[in-house]
Amino acid sequence: MIDTEKLKVGDTLTAIDECIMDKSSWSDAGKPALIVGKKYSINHIIPNSKTIVISSEVDETHLFSTEMINKTFEHKLSTKN
Repeated sequence: MIDTEKLKVGDTLTAIDECIMDKSSWSDAGKPALIVGKKYSINHIIPNSKTIVISSEVDETHLFSTEMINKTFEHKLSTKN
């Protein structure tokens, strides 16, 4: 389980789910946003909404809520000190 309170910009998350885009809300409906096993760096954290931003396969600013992070990623060691 990822401790989302300790995540910071530059941390690396490894995709464990493709995150297929919802058909009703996205122009890339049905397409995978992530590649399982690929590492993604956190580009930005929105603290008040507890949301992280990464560059995914379908969007430069793909937002993930803290509830989705544990379903979609596993945490690797930080790339920044």
